[in-house]
Amino acid sequence: RKPATKPRTRTRTRTRRRDATNFSRDAPTRVKFTRPTTKSITFAATQPTSIAATSKHAKGILKNATCDNAKRKQRQGPGRKTRRRKRHAKSAKPRRRTRRTWAWSSEEGTFTVPSTLARAPTWWELSVDELKGLILVNLNWYQYFNICRYDQVHKILTDEHKNLSIVNNTTILKLVARTGNFIPTPSANQIVFNVRRSLNIFCIRVYKCITKSVYWNLITQGAEEARSAGLVRWRPRVFHHSDAVLKKQRDFFFSEANNTWRNNRGRFPALRSTLAIFESETLKKAEAISKSLHGCKWQNLSVPERLAIRELRSDPHVRLCKADKGMGPGIVSNSIEKQQLYLTLHDSAGTYKELVGATVESVLRSTHEDFQRIAAPFRKIKGFQSLFRTFDKYHKCCLEEPKLCPLKLLYKIHKPGTSVRPIIDNTNYYTSQMSTFLHYQLGQKVFQNPFVLKDSLTLIRQLKEVQVSAGHNLRFATFDVTALYPSIDLERGLKSLKWFLETFCFEFEPAVTELILVLARFVLTHCYISCPEVSANPFLQLIGTAMGTSFAVVYANIHLIFVETNIIYSFPDCFRFYSRFIDDGICLWHASDEDFTVFSQAFNDVDPSIKYIWSLLSSRAIFLDLSIEISARSIEHEVYSKPGNAYAFLQHGSFHVRKSYPAWIKALLSTALTHSSDHSRWSKQCQLLFTKLRERGFSATFLLTEFSKISWGNRSKALAPKIKAEIPFDNRCVWSCKNAPGLQELFRTCELNLSEIDSKIFPTRLSTVIKGSKRLSAYLKK
Repeated sequence: RKPATKPRTRTRTRTRRRDATNFSRDAPTRVKFTRPTTKSITFAATQPTSIAATSKHAKGILKNATCDNAKRKQRQGPGRKTRRRKRHAKSAKPRRRTRRTWAWSSEEGTFTVPSTLARAPTWWELSVDELKGLILVNLNWYQYFNICRYDQVHKILTDEHKNLSIVNNTTILKLVARTGNFIPTPSANQIVFNVRRSLNIFCIRVYKCITKSVYWNLITQGAEEARSAGLVRWRPRVFHHSDAVLKKQRDFFFSEANNTWRNNRGRFPALRSTLAIFESETLKKAEAISKSLHGCKWQNLSVPERLAIRELRSDPHVRLCKADKGMGPGIVSNSIEKQQLYLTLHDSAGTYKELVGATVESVLRSTHEDFQRIAAPFRKIKGFQSLFRTFDKYHKCCLEEPKLCPLKLLYKIHKPGTSVRPIIDNTNYYTSQMSTFLHYQLGQKVFQNPFVLKDSLTLIRQLKEVQVSAGHNLRFATFDVTALYPSIDLERGLKSLKWFLETFCFEFEPAVTELILVLARFVLTHCYISCPEVSANPFLQLIGTAMGTSFAVVYANIHLIFVETNIIYSFPDCFRFYSRFIDDGICLWHASDEDFTVFSQAFNDVDPSIKYIWSLLSSRAIFLDLSIEISARSIEHEVYSKPGNAYAFLQHGSFHVRKSYPAWIKALLSTALTHSSDHSRWSKQCQLLFTKLRERGFSATFLLTEFSKISWGNRSKALAPKIKAEIPFDNRCVWSCKNAPGLQELFRTCELNLSEIDSKIFPTRLSTVIKGSKRLSAYLKK
């Protein structure tokens, strides 16, 4: 059958036929709704002696009753169809209409509908002949063509788990295919919790603005001393506190126990009362919005999918996993997950060591003692005081909320067998702040190296400058470094770091060079890992560096620069360019094959723990997300996707900020624009993206609107180096809150002008930021 079309916006009224029951028309009686039983629909009357309610009045009560919409339609019977479904179901077999009879009970004072008439037969209770012509899916053309049709989920299961009902359940697979970045619609009362937490953070930021103004001279003096000492300006990380700690910090900052506030509260007499009034009014508005949203907010997960979340979390056999290289979500057996975790922590190379009998508190206490010992000589140096003051604040928070680095696995679906990539996240860990400091000090020098790529766009600019002449002997060769991060020996890696500081960072002061070497050793030797699935004891990493820390990328690049520099300068006339992105590299070779053999084998002779795997010389190459080919007169390239790519784009129904969808679609189109060397390849990639986005549920109208904003004429602008944009708002006092239904309306109605208290410190207008809400991966986390 032809599906129903999109309903019209115009509404019409129609007169409904009265019921056959004859009621007296005396003085009207108020009738109130009572909870119906499974056998009848009951309405209790406040005046059982005089009944003067008409049939139309009784039906109006049934319509306005606060009961479930689906149950109400079921009570109304199969004879009540909307005008739209009537118009498109003329050829369907008409159903039998049964007129309801409302019975009055004088003893109970209730209207009762017989239970035989309260439920319509469902489609699975009908015969084949009765099913002919019925509409089983109530979708219009717009909904039908914008439904998500591409739900690929990778399954990494044992033989006993392949036949489980949960891994073959269509609803669960549809839920997992939404990816972990999908954000379900928060509940109606979530806005109250989010606003209460965000106001604590906002008040802490207001206090930090005050302390910044009070100690402005000391802050500027410390920054000037650090700059004169040779330290690069850096941005410290923010510790993510729990709600209880945030409330405790806020109460302390504005209390008499705080010396800064006690000595300067006379400058801001109305600040506490202003913040208290703003908080109370904002919470009242949030609660009013929450109450108004009950029963009327839109859910982007169906009821079966919400039940599937509970089922997947409580299932003891499988869990959600993530594939490497962005190849989509997957389901893995718990036994396979534990086995891979055990093999990672107990590998043959001895990368990790289990600390039997140690606890989280004892490990962090010993780490703090080691840091105090190595930091003592540097605290007296002029220019380092503000740096170590920042470290001490972060370490104090780490000791108050102890936590080790968790171990996560990414499954390499694109490779045969079961292989994983370990990721160690150091968020809120003791060495996180020092790792960030080292990244800022060395990152700029590393990416200025001519053989290091910052991204694939840098390689495209290099390919654009290559001139291909007739009779050329140009060929590509790519390489990959096997297990780079956990393979770097500690002493050889620190030796490479010292060589890099002496060769490329000669403008650094000796004290800064010594500080970087000491902090790098401390960060590399104090990586403690927590993995309760394998053991309750913590683990210590002995070899290499942890993938997931900010210093790991810079450290690995520095070691490979030490390995390859002398070799590259030994073959200056054999290649057009040599570029490397962390552990993947490409070389445009134009010398003989014998020279290439010597060149490629020389990389494996510098460090025995680092192994380079080179490809054969060819006119075609696949590097990062580029497919490159040498033609007769130029080098052509286009976007490359691995064969197992799931194209698991974020679905349109996710509760992200609406502005984020055009932004990341523009980023996809810009990538296709810069990675395509001619218009035909660009058109082909646009068509592929349009098809995949349509399969993920995006409407054609929305996609055509966004696709029309990017054209082939924008390619030269996209290839040009980007200039960092300025912050579009005043960042002195920013109110940031996690997204929830009704948050934008709350932001529009809330106003706060702190410039009336002090115009030099506070802005005249409050800046608001909407942050991402809780993602599906957090709901499915066990």
